[in-house]
Amino acid sequence: MNLPQEYIDNMKKLLGEKEFEHYIRTFSEERHYGIRLNNKRGSNEELVSQLEKCGLAEKCSLSKVPWIPNGYFASDTAPAASHPFYRAGLYYIQEPSAMTPARSIDIEPEDKVLDMCAAPGGKATQIASKLSKEGFLLANDISASRGKALLKNLEMAGAESFCVTAEDPKKLAVVYPDFFDKIVLDAPCSGEGMFRRDPKGISAWIEKGPSYYAKIQEELLEAAAVMLKNGGSLLYSTCTFSTEENEEQILKLIERHPEFETADIEGYEGFEAGKLGVEKAVRIFPHKMPGEGHFVCLLRKNSPSSDDKNINTGSSVKGILKKLPEQAEEFLSHVKYDFSSGYFIREKERIYYLHKNTDKKDSLRYLRTGLFIGTEIKDRFEPSQALAMVLNKDRFDKCINFKADSIDAEKYIRGESFPINTDIKKDFSWRLICIEGYPLGWAKVSGNMLKNKYETSWRKV
Repeated sequence: MNLPQEYIDNMKKLLGEKEFEHYIRTFSEERHYGIRLNNKRGSNEELVSQLEKCGLAEKCSLSKVPWIPNGYFASDTAPAASHPFYRAGLYYIQEPSAMTPARSIDIEPEDKVLDMCAAPGGKATQIASKLSKEGFLLANDISASRGKALLKNLEMAGAESFCVTAEDPKKLAVVYPDFFDKIVLDAPCSGEGMFRRDPKGISAWIEKGPSYYAKIQEELLEAAAVMLKNGGSLLYSTCTFSTEENEEQILKLIERHPEFETADIEGYEGFEAGKLGVEKAVRIFPHKMPGEGHFVCLLRKNSPSSDDKNINTGSSVKGILKKLPEQAEEFLSHVKYDFSSGYFIREKERIYYLHKNTDKKDSLRYLRTGLFIGTEIKDRFEPSQALAMVLNKDRFDKCINFKADSIDAEKYIRGESFPINTDIKKDFSWRLICIEGYPLGWAKVSGNMLKNKYETSWRKV
């Protein structure tokens, strides 16, 4: 691997000659893989038991990531990625160090949280798993194409009270001043910590480098400062080693906004303290612990003023339904889900459910506005894949449950339909397809067939 000389010189200065030799040897070592269990689907014990029963724990050689409560090392994630449990949202495939940022900020169930640069969804799904229906997650990515992957991952994980936007964070700051309890900013960076995993990043570093990203990071931090409530927490992270992109950004933020101060992060053996006096920050080096390079810093905002503006500069929510269409209402009568704490809206043929604390601004560009319930066209209602993924065999009264070792689940995901078993009653046409009780999607009784309604765009992940 041909590393740029400037990068080598910078790392020697950062680590010292002797430690640099330990670091550089990691480029010839195997990279680390991992999966993070989704506690919206169950406890760690319950989910691990499922992975053991179906043989995934052995195939992937799962072992605990000690600093991540629901994280596991995997020797190979290919079997996990191809298993129906992945489509059912039981886990998210994620490099172990990348699990650290969202683990380092305390998310309360009723918090209003912003993930500023959220795609592809590793941190957003981690946040969503900690929020109740009374909480609110705004997951944003300036790229609409990346935002589609973010949306799919959130829906697959069974996230409920969230919106996905594709906006410049500076625009978000205009409509959400002093609004969020917690903000996670995993900032675009030069990616030095990922060179070992993805050597292609080296050419991008040569083309742009830390100074290019430092300007972007400064703007993003400024937007975050505007949007964070007094008393709120901001988690800043990168996957680079550059002090220009890490500690210097923190120091500049505090200089501009003295109401911010760094906060403690729960430690673990192998975590390195930050440089340049930012000692409460955490640095992860691959020669110190099993993972790729990361920088994580937690900050708290303690403003002199106690006034939380929460100014609503967006227009009022449009399309609120006083009454659901008859076909949609009839379908939802089979769903065991509490819809009493929010409201339904209609956007063209689509129906969404927004929990009461979902703060939708009509001035923003959304990829998803709340929980997508389904479509209603010409008195015909079709439930959405997103709705299926917040349910399970106990939350819908017409389910077909496949075993984990059954080929039927894989056939269903491929889009195949099934002949109807003689014991299936035709009193209601829709069925929730599950694997071991966890949701996969919908099917519909049509004649003598069970017609596959699995979301077409989800067949390839």
